[in-house]
Amino acid sequence: MHTRSSLKTSFEVQASKNSVDDLIYLRQAFDGRWTPQNLRRASLNQLVLVLDQTIVPSHVDGEISFEWLEARDQSGNRLTDGKYLIYRPLRTLHANLIGNARGFRSRIHLNWVDKQAVLETNSKWLAAYTLLDAEVSREFSIQEMNWEAGVKCANILDVDYRVVRFAPMPLREFSVFLSLQLGR
Repeated sequence: MHTRSSLKTSFEVQASKNSVDDLIYLRQAFDGRWTPQNLRRASLNQLVLVLDQTIVPSHVDGEISFEWLEARDQSGNRLTDGKYLIYRPLRTLHANLIGNARGFRSRIHLNWVDKQAVLETNSKWLAAYTLLDAEVSREFSIQEMNWEAGVKCANILDVDYRVVRFAPMPLREFSVFLSLQLGR
């Protein structure tokens, strides 16, 4: 008897509203070293939406998530009160498309990150960026050992982006991998 896989959809909503006293964070000093700082009070409000969808049963699945983050200084400092916290993007979007066919597994991942403040006064910002990654792999067995071999390409669009000020991230990267799964 043949059974057909069904289309599956799940939707998740997460929300939080937090007031944090004595938030410890790392701040980059003028000499480039990172030092811990204490922020007397901050508010962190977050909304996360996640949608998982089977697109083609047993072959293609998709996932998309969106995060909105309102992270603000509430210390009472006249220069920074009400400003966005540093290195916390205002919005992020992640999307995955995962396919399985003829023993191969493929994955395409899109990551969009909104602008983020790099100074407590919010006078300097890192630009928003979009990354696209792809991977193709195949699992196989040799003498009862499970292996996976594949190729990856990170940052397909060759985007020049930063997650920390003055520190460029890698441009397009290609890699080949081989992994062995031990145990069951």
